[in-house]
Amino acid sequence: ERGQIKQDIARLEAEIGAYQREIAAADTAEYARLHAEVIALELKEQEKVERDASRQQAEKDKIALSTRNEQIVPESRKLRDRISRLQAAEGGECPLCGQPLAGERRDQMAEELEADGRQMKAEYEDNSRQIAALTANIKQFAEQIAALTAEIKRGEVSRKRETVLKNAIEKAGIAAGKR
Repeated sequence: ERGQIKQDIARLEAEIGAYQREIAAADTAEYARLHAEVIALELKEQEKVERDASRQQAEKDKIALSTRNEQIVPESRKLRDRISRLQAAEGGECPLCGQPLAGERRDQMAEELEADGRQMKAEYEDNSRQIAALTANIKQFAEQIAALTAEIKRGEVSRKRETVLKNAIEKAGIAAGKR
């Protein structure tokens, strides 16, 4: 019996030593630091999602503006053609609709068409400026996303280390409770 008791004592002392090593390994200050890094990492992941959504919206807006500018070009050509035909018209008939047209009415129609042309040109130029700004924004978003992706990748080490320390702390708590 004495021999069995000595073996039990030796086994228990070995277990206590193992538990003490687990307690020593469970660095709670390091865990707290790593946990804060993981929280910051989660914020960066959310920021990346938001930046990507903004980039996608900017790309959609850019495509819409580019499409509109592509529509304006043929529309303005047709408008210039109508203006040319109207200005070249002689006599009392409108070359566009065939209705009687006096000189004053022809000049008024030409002015209206030219005003439409100026409006189209202004819209085209405004769209072009917006496209340039969106292109710059898209580039900036892409750079920010790349930087955040790199930070997140580096932060994965902290996330893994935090998990390991959390498990060690939990085991140490269990070990301390068994003592």
